[in-house]
Amino acid sequence: MKLILKPTYLLITSLLLWSQFLYASADPYKHRSLYVNKFNQILESEQQQQQLFAFIRQHQITELILYDLHLVNQKYPLTKYSENQILANFIRKAKTKYGLKKLSAAGESGDFFLKVIHPYNRSSKDSLERFDIYNLEYEYWNNSQSDPGGYYCTSYLEKNQMPCDRASSFQFFIKSLEIVRALADELEKKVLVEAYIGHFKEAEVKQICTHVDRLLVHDYVKREAYLFPYVEKRLHLLERERPHIQVSILYSLESRYLGPYLKRHDFHLAEKKFFEELKAVDQDLDKHLKFRGFTYFHYDHFRNAENISSP
Repeated sequence: MKLILKPTYLLITSLLLWSQFLYASADPYKHRSLYVNKFNQILESEQQQQQLFAFIRQHQITELILYDLHLVNQKYPLTKYSENQILANFIRKAKTKYGLKKLSAAGESGDFFLKVIHPYNRSSKDSLERFDIYNLEYEYWNNSQSDPGGYYCTSYLEKNQMPCDRASSFQFFIKSLEIVRALADELEKKVLVEAYIGHFKEAEVKQICTHVDRLLVHDYVKREAYLFPYVEKRLHLLERERPHIQVSILYSLESRYLGPYLKRHDFHLAEKKFFEELKAVDQDLDKHLKFRGFTYFHYDHFRNAENISSP
């Protein structure tokens, strides 16, 4: 007997499928980024690459943020197409064989993107071999790093004849963002700009929001009860700006933060608890900010928290 589908049935079915699509698109847990430490070692080991890809598949990771690219560049000059293919092949494989949506290059200064990462991206005409995101990681709010004798002071501020204090460190951060933004806008295929931020002031975030597409807002706590309260005030500062940018909640899985929690609970629970608390306290916040899932720091800490042995 031939089955004849009535128009009403087809309409209802279509609406149900469309509603499921919309729900999936709005799923705040849909996107997960993972910082990958020791990437220079992983890049040279097929075994470690397979372990990484198995991990991201198991944990439904959609984006990778690659650390240690300065070490990769020392051995395989990333500005030279003839020598950077080991990285290009990894990026292509991650996207085509293992379903990674985007790969992000992490760097501390605009100069690093100008002299290394952007030339690498321009060396290939194939977007499957390119970085899709430029990630600036520079903790200007960390006074111990910016004060005299600190890492940022000796590595960046003094070399640019700038005072070693928070105000100067913030200006260096903004200048780097301006450079990264200009570079990202040069390419014919859009490259996103994201930045990791911790404790910021309202005046600071006003400037930051003009240069980025996404902010990774750190939520460094140890107990489940503090997941939302720890970032609530900072999220409201962002809400006042009504930014066009996306917001990703950054969890640290170090032993002093959420690492011990993951030894007792599935990581999905920390994501669920965050949004449950957010919606219970302030539903408007969820509407005004464009949440884009979670970011995890970092690969080794994640493995250790779940008692997965190192390669």
